[in-house]
Amino acid sequence: MSCTLLIRACMDSMTDTEKRIADYLLIHGSDAMHMNAKELAVSCDTSPAAVVRFAKKLGFKGFTALKLDLARESAQAAPDAFNSAILENDDIFSDELILDVVKEYRKK
Repeated sequence: MSCTLLIRACMDSMTDTEKRIADYLLIHGSDAMHMNAKELAVSCDTSPAAVVRFAKKLGFKGFTALKLDLARESAQAAPDAFNSAILENDDIFSDELILDVVKEYRKK
């Protein structure tokens, strides 16, 4: 199960502190991947120990393992975003443009 799905599934049984950490990770996961436990703790108004306990409660070995899972999720989502950008801008490769390039090439 992905980290974000796991967080969402466990929200009902979390303490207020854990919910603050969970909310931050769900909203700012890409930023959190680059933070250490102390930095995340400051952002969530809690302690680094609470961040590590949160990760362990979700079944991770520690906060680093949780960040790796967030990064893995992000990497898996990235190709979809890339493909969407290509599809949105596929007029770049229109037949007319290709014909123009071929005509210019033949002139040389």
